[in-house]
Amino acid sequence: MTDFEKYLPLGKQLILTGLAVKEGVKKAFFTHGYEITNEQFALLLPLWNMDGQSQIELCEKTCKSKPNVTRILDTMEKRDLVIRRADDNDRRKCLVFLTDYGKQLKKPLIEIALEYGTCVMQGFHDDEIERFIDFLSRVRENIPE
Repeated sequence: MTDFEKYLPLGKQLILTGLAVKEGVKKAFFTHGYEITNEQFALLLPLWNMDGQSQIELCEKTCKSKPNVTRILDTMEKRDLVIRRADDNDRRKCLVFLTDYGKQLKKPLIEIALEYGTCVMQGFHDDEIERFIDFLSRVRENIPE
């Protein structure tokens, strides 16, 4: 067996699992009546922890590119989830704030995501989950920049 044949199933499983989880979370939100995408949820999470962050901070915290974050925020603004305002201290910087509606979504969306995560990880013990996270972290650390 070549190295390629050895690692191909791992790469395939990582991709397929990532896509399935991403689609499953989105479906869970939609099933509960929330038209929130995974990308939007990824930006809501850091804003729920600290409102009024710059787009650059959101890019760094979500590992998304600036054009991608801008596109997602455009949609979120249209859906009354966030508003963007110029920073009083640096007019070149745009800060992102949650609207009242965006703030209200925290509890239900976190509960849905937790319920989905619990379902996906059923049958795994806590120590297995910790090892799994460790394995994935080690793989990510080995990826050249």
